[in-house]
Amino acid sequence: MIRLFRLVVLMLLWVVTSNNINAQVQTGTPPFSSVGGGPDAIDLGNLNIHISIPILHKPGRGTNFTYDLSYDSSVWYPVGSSGNQVWTPVYNWGWRGSTEVATGYISYTMLSYVCLDSHGTKYFGGRTTYNNWVYHDAFGTSHGFSGQTQEIMYPCINSGDTSLTATTGDGAGIQLQATGGSGYVLTKEGRNLNAPINSGTGASSAIDRNGNELTVDSSGDFYDTLSATTPVLTVTGSGTPTSPTKFTYTAPSGGSVYFQANYTNYTVATNFGISGISETKISSAVPLISSIGLSDGSQYTITYEATPSNPPTGQCSPLSGTYSANCVTGRIASITYPTGGTISVSVRSVHLDEV
Repeated sequence: MIRLFRLVVLMLLWVVTSNNINAQVQTGTPPFSSVGGGPDAIDLGNLNIHISIPILHKPGRGTNFTYDLSYDSSVWYPVGSSGNQVWTPVYNWGWRGSTEVATGYISYTMLSYVCLDSHGTKYFGGRTTYNNWVYHDAFGTSHGFSGQTQEIMYPCINSGDTSLTATTGDGAGIQLQATGGSGYVLTKEGRNLNAPINSGTGASSAIDRNGNELTVDSSGDFYDTLSATTPVLTVTGSGTPTSPTKFTYTAPSGGSVYFQANYTNYTVATNFGISGISETKISSAVPLISSIGLSDGSQYTITYEATPSNPPTGQCSPLSGTYSANCVTGRIASITYPTGGTISVSVRSVHLDEV
């Protein structure tokens, strides 16, 4: 009974998530998009702001190792039927996860059904369909595929997995190879990306057409094409105020250097006042990156947009133990670079791209 309950909850979770993929604003730098600005990249078609913070760029054999933190400003999208929707946050509040930066990740919808065995006995969850396959690339852009796969488990009739080969229709030339609930993608450059499924973190690998391989293990150790035993970058920490995320690597001088993403607990809430879309207030503290420190003592400083105090819900009260001045929407308001320059984002009550 407990296993059945967990399966139902998991099934409902993926239905809710995936049915609204198309409602999300396209982030990153999509193919053929018009992008302006700098160093922040603004998609002129939907006003999404894409910010990259370089961590480590290192030459390799055939494939260079590149690790950048990135952020997209479109962190909310409406979920539900028209006129009865609710604001829902995107994965990781717009920040790219550690493995996602290297290989991206793959997501899909999972639906389980009743099936029959040879004696006519019903088994719930014996047949599972995977559809709405999407590859989320390292720059935060999503690429969808048509088609589905199935996984039919014994003792159901015709047990076994079905396969799917599909190419994204957005001109990026990315191909999906999937069987049952597993899969990988091939880029037009011939790279084979064994990316995590339904998660931006976890073990993965990227292999170019000549067999040169970039890998990351489940402990956060990244390996470039020059070594499969000595990590070129190590990512540690849980991403909280008490356990910041630390990116450590060896400098050309031989010394150990790092970037450290520090977090502050915020109360995150919307108050956009859009008719037909209910506001959302996250019921627990949300750790958001508030600074990124470098080994030399310099840092990036990040602030977030205050939740508007306009009707219908009035002023938001911060939760105990979180940033006390105000609630925030989770969208960056400004970022000050180690050189002293500041990018300020003038945000209206809600972006056109989030309606």
